[in-house]
Parts: sequence; C-alpha cells; structure tokens
Amino acid sequence: MRAVAAMNLRSVSGCSDESAERQRLQRSHCPTLSAEWLAMSVTSISSAPSVRFAVTARAIADGARALGLVVPAFRTPPRIAGVTRTIVRKPGGVVVSVLAKGRPFGVLVGDLIEGVIVANDLTGARAGEVRDELWRRAEGHHEVGVAEAA
Repeated sequence: MRAVAAMNLRSVSGCSDESAERQRLQRSHCPTLSAEWLAMSVTSISSAPSVRFAVTARAIADGARALGLVVPAFRTPPRIAGVTRTIVRKPGGVVVSVLAKGRPFGVLVGDLIEGVIVANDLTGARAGEVRDELWRRAEGHHEVGVAEAA
C-alpha cells in the first residue's frame, strides 16, 4: 500500500516511471509519503506564511464584520510590481492586496487593518477604536511582533 501511495504521489508531482535510471534520478527530488515527512508538515503548517496570512486576514475580517463594517477581500501579493499594498474599489466590494514576502509580519497586519479603515472611510476617534479592536483580534490568533519576519 505504501509503495502504491508513493508511486501515486510521484505521478501526481509530474514524475514518470518510464525507466529504472529515470526513477533512480527522480528519487532525489520526488517526495514520498513517510511518517516523518507527514509529521513535519503537519506540525509546521501553522507557521507557513500563507497559512498565517489567511488565518490573520480571517480574524481581521471577522472583527470588522462584528463591528458592522464593510469587509474587504484580502489577497497577496499586489498585482502592481514594486508596491507593498494596494486598495482597489470594485463594484462588488473592496480588495486589499499586501506584499507578505520579506516583510515583518506586524507590518503586514497593520496594512490589512489600514485596508479595513480605508475601505470604510473611517477617520478620527472611530478609526482609532476600530484599529485597536482589529489589532486585538489579530493578536488573539497569533503573536504579532513588529520585528517578526513573514
């Protein structure tokens, strides 16, 4: 059964079974199912930048929704090269795009929160209250340090 699973994983990943030599060369770069590999991937998945981004964006969206605000769509990266964040208003809603790669995670969270502020045209004391609440929500799901790398 394990051999079948490994063979299926190899064929899914684009590796073929055409010759013994090709198989020998592919073993060095084709993944196989192993308990060690599965344990490593399961224990580290929550620290993956894309998962961390998704969980934090969801927490901020849930917070905005609870406050009765318009919830923008969040995505990464921005479609415009060379920028760290964009906010686009579309007929169906607002899209906040942020660059996650190579930036401190706390800065990324700040960009997501500012996206909610801008999407809802908030200013003054109300904007400050919303920022504070959304930061609490984000910190409740992760340790969000400004110096922490994404």
